[in-house]
Amino acid sequence: MSPLITKIDTFYWKQESDYFTLGKVDSPPIFLGYQGEFKSLLEQHIKIPVEEMQNGLTGMTECSIIIDKDGKIKECRLEPSLSSAFDNNVIYAVKKINGLWIPAVANNTNVESKISVLIYIGKSSFIKLKKEQPYQIVININYFGITRTVSGSAVIRVPAGANPNDYISPMNR
Repeated sequence: MSPLITKIDTFYWKQESDYFTLGKVDSPPIFLGYQGEFKSLLEQHIKIPVEEMQNGLTGMTECSIIIDKDGKIKECRLEPSLSSAFDNNVIYAVKKINGLWIPAVANNTNVESKISVLIYIGKSSFIKLKKEQPYQIVININYFGITRTVSGSAVIRVPAGANPNDYISPMNR
């Protein structure tokens, strides 16, 4: 097992109650892929709906992902909700990556564990991110605006004496 993995000895796992507590583990849940792949896949699959960008959606939400004793994603929940459309998109992205985990092990037994994904959405790239922990992934999603493409014809007013070709896109000539 990789030294990076064996260094991780504490993780959120369900011990003797229905709550997840930070405790000692033999090994954390392991995503079957290259280092950082789960985060990379989430970043690729999480999309902000166009309507939410038009409405200026910004904020931070925490996605709690429960990995069961068999290495399957059992639950995915976002709190606080930024919008139902965005929440559904994140849940869809997480479920799309389901089934690629080795479960956490504590006291030589597979246990349920929890990973937190902090998702920051903003209109700039200057959001100060929280430092990642082994049980916490931080994702920063930025958008700078939205552009609509309209097809059809348009009337362009050309000042008197000006060359009309100066006002037409080279692609439309």
